[in-house]
Amino acid sequence: MAMSGVKVNDACVKKWEDLKSQKIKACNFKLSDNLKEIIVDEGSEIPANTPGAWKAWCESLPEQACRYA
Repeated sequence: MAMSGVKVNDACVKKWEDLKSQKIKACNFKLSDNLKEIIVDEGSEIPANTPGAWKAWCESLPEQACRYA
């Protein structure tokens, strides 16, 4: 995303590392309100070993907004 001018927040990198190490099952990212940075969508993290993780993750997605997951 460097060519578009959108930066990735450091918290996103940390969550991505947690995903790769399987500490968490899922997490959503979104554009900040000023459209200059990708940030972690608060409340979207699904811990590892969560029963019904897929359903919980699907329910964390907003109906009328874009998210990275």
